[in-house]
Amino acid sequence: MAIQLADFSWAVMVPKSTSKMMIKFLLVLLISLSTVLAEGNACNPMDLKGLTDFKAAIHNDIGNRLASWVGHRCCMWKGITCDNRTGRVTEIHLPASSSGARLEGSLSASITLISFLQILYIGGNPGLVGEIPQSLGSLTNLFQLYLASNRLSGSIPESVTNLTNLVLFDLRNNSLTGHIPQGIGQLQALVDFDVSRNLLSGKLPPSMANLSSVVTIWLHNNFFEGPIPVLKMPSLELLLLANNSLTGSIPTNFGDLISLREVDLSNNKLEGAIPDSLGNLSMLLVLELQQNRFSGKIPDEFLKLGNLEVLNLSNNHLVGKIPEGKPLSDFPKSSYSGNTGLCGKPLTPCKPI
Repeated sequence: MAIQLADFSWAVMVPKSTSKMMIKFLLVLLISLSTVLAEGNACNPMDLKGLTDFKAAIHNDIGNRLASWVGHRCCMWKGITCDNRTGRVTEIHLPASSSGARLEGSLSASITLISFLQILYIGGNPGLVGEIPQSLGSLTNLFQLYLASNRLSGSIPESVTNLTNLVLFDLRNNSLTGHIPQGIGQLQALVDFDVSRNLLSGKLPPSMANLSSVVTIWLHNNFFEGPIPVLKMPSLELLLLANNSLTGSIPTNFGDLISLREVDLSNNKLEGAIPDSLGNLSMLLVLELQQNRFSGKIPDEFLKLGNLEVLNLSNNHLVGKIPEGKPLSDFPKSSYSGNTGLCGKPLTPCKPI
């Protein structure tokens, strides 16, 4: 008699004891696999420590953005970005929002444990107080540092000179004191440097001349003193030094900064003659030198500034005839007022000699 395949069941072919063992094995394998997958999404222990300490230092999370910061899967948390390959945290992005979200508290020093961090972007929080961690310079992968418009105090850490990959350095509108670190010129990748509207003082470090990639420098509304250092910045387009206590004269090499589009040196204590070399700045759109102690004549070379849209030389000690012709003749009287020795269009005509 032929044997039919249907006459044999799996249960007959495999003993019941073996079947139970296989089921147990599969269950254990499934649980192990789930654990591995869960751990694969877990935060690096150092990153987790840095972020949990950061959260602990925030006593008021208006907008509840940190509510998601629970458990161990920090790459899923709001405001956090990780590298898909390494799983390490690379960005903290928690600026104040137009909807009113903001942070109140302090900036935990443990943030420097997040060693792969590339972007630290936390701004617009008037309730974020205290000092910038002195160990910030250990975050050598950082290329964007944005802590603007908080209420941070204390000094700029000297260690920031180790951040040689930094492209954006923005600490404006805080309550920082002290000076710009002497080694700031080591940040040769820097494009945007902004420490304006703080309480900083001291002399501008000569090493600033080494910022060869910088495009914008914002140092206005501080208490800087002493001379303007010689600058060798071929890419520099904007230089704002207004409302400080700078002294001395404008460096004669200013005319070599041929990419400059806006210069504001107003409301300082600068003196001496205005260098003829400023006439070489053919790209210049804005030149503000008011409220200083400049003397001598307006250089005839200013007639070469054909792109100039804003000029303010008021309230200095300039004398002589305003050079005739465009663009100087197109500016209003207010551009030249407060210089009792100046004459010529648009001011009163000069007296015949």
